[in-house]
Amino acid sequence: MQKQTPLPSIVALLLASTAVPITAIAAPGDLDASFGIGGLVRDPMPGAGARATAVAIDANGRIVVAGTSSVNVIDGNFGVLRLDPDGAPDASFGNGGRVSEGYVAGSDDDAYGVVLQGDGRIVVAGTSFTIATASDFAALRLEQDGSVDTSFGNHGNGWMTSGRGGTDVGLALASAPSGFFIAGYLDGSIDLDAGGLLLDTLGMPAPLFGDAGFAAAGIDSHAAAAAALQADGKPLLGGTADTGGGIIARFATDGTPDPTFAGDGRAELGPDLGIEDLRVLADGRIVAVGHHLTDAVVLRLLADGNLDPAFGNGGVFTLTAASQSAQQIFANAIAVQGDGALVVAGNAISVADGSMLLVFRVSPDGTPDAGFGNAGARLVDAPTDLFGEAVAVQADGAIVVAGSDRGPNPSSSDDQFLVARFLGGAGAGGLPRISIADASRAEGDVGSALMSFDLVLDVPSAASVSVDVATDLGTATPGVDYTPTTATLSFPPGTTSVVFQVPVIGDTVPEADETFLVRLSAPVGALLGDAEAVGTIIDDDAGMPAGAPVAAPGPGPFALGVLAGLLGLGGALVVRRRRAEHGLRLTSR
Repeated sequence: MQKQTPLPSIVALLLASTAVPITAIAAPGDLDASFGIGGLVRDPMPGAGARATAVAIDANGRIVVAGTSSVNVIDGNFGVLRLDPDGAPDASFGNGGRVSEGYVAGSDDDAYGVVLQGDGRIVVAGTSFTIATASDFAALRLEQDGSVDTSFGNHGNGWMTSGRGGTDVGLALASAPSGFFIAGYLDGSIDLDAGGLLLDTLGMPAPLFGDAGFAAAGIDSHAAAAAALQADGKPLLGGTADTGGGIIARFATDGTPDPTFAGDGRAELGPDLGIEDLRVLADGRIVAVGHHLTDAVVLRLLADGNLDPAFGNGGVFTLTAASQSAQQIFANAIAVQGDGALVVAGNAISVADGSMLLVFRVSPDGTPDAGFGNAGARLVDAPTDLFGEAVAVQADGAIVVAGSDRGPNPSSSDDQFLVARFLGGAGAGGLPRISIADASRAEGDVGSALMSFDLVLDVPSAASVSVDVATDLGTATPGVDYTPTTATLSFPPGTTSVVFQVPVIGDTVPEADETFLVRLSAPVGALLGDAEAVGTIIDDDAGMPAGAPVAAPGPGPFALGVLAGLLGLGGALVVRRRRAEHGLRLTSR
């Protein structure tokens, strides 16, 4: 809606008439004046209107914002904006900092989630609609420079679409070393069901999970707006049931309900409640945010799916609409600070002011952070309507909220990406950075030996920190030269280092040194620094590597011919021996 500009108040008139300059002291919850214009960035993106729904911060402090960039009123593209730390568009990304990509000509594509991989690539997910296939879950991967990564997805063009037919809508995205999980609602046998799609690291539906990658939270569920993916491969989704009650569901790695969670795989969170976002903490507990009637709620669950009685009022914190002089509050996104505090972004609706951007902070015990904003909350008003859809915390504790500035045009053609940065303050517990160092070790002759990689936080954290770690391909052969390994590692409060170990498989074959990669992803309570390491397997076998060039010891043609024959025979024996050793090793496991 277009708002009415209020008449100046008596206080404002008095301040304007004084000759003495008044300097405001910035405080936690205030807009960061060094960012954009007065703490806000508005970007129209290419086309005819844009709305942001997701945000992430990369290892260089750049802000990646994803959403929908409209081509026209019936055709949208996935839109991605990357900003430098000061809020200026990053000229090294896409076209002047902006990317707008559609699945096919004429498809209507809306993005609702973004994750950053350890190698800097960007995965965006949401929904794609075409006349031929109706709506599908969709995902796209971009290279660091904004170009499309055509190695991703199931179409050879960087895109994944689910292709089930009917009404499948993706509304949230999560990642882990094993792949990605998109949550939303599915076209069920009776009605729309809350459900999700599991993808592998290449963007292909996981065939051994559920029904060709799909799983639903029950025929009595309605929709899911939140997603998480644990390092052990168990996905979670949050949303609502057909009755209007809030739910969080966790699936086993085969897509069936996880019986270790709430007894039957689904936590029922009460009537008139909806879950909009959730996070899994380093210790396995779950924090979620959503709404209860007109108010905002923050919940914390134990790892078994029961509400955590040590948080708020029986596991629930409520921010009432009345406390913000509003008729309704929408809490849409949650982030975890380094000190364990929770930051929530959304919007507040009032008759007088329309929609205002809202951010509030909750202490780790589930009480309002009185040192943030006005008794824990901060509202930002403007002549147009402002919406907060996503939130992230910078390494220095500053809070970044992404959403939309809805212009007065009813066609939405003047809607813009909105990015706001708020001061976190001394109590924000700025997030530390996790880095991993290269490692090496001799392979040995038999059995396996552990190669150790050091993971380091640049500063100690007051709360637990976790990160997913996984091996990736190099010149070494998985299962032959080393054992592929994944893990979630935790830094207890106050510590700065942990070790990740990968088994290296010994043999007696002379060969060149070989390498594999180790990548970090999905940090909780921290940001990624140097997120990739090289593991070097040092050959310690006597003799020359098979296939290496050999200089002839004598100049005569006869000697050269004899030597060449011997080398050929020796090389064949080495190759045969290596194949036999590998075959024995594979069949004996």
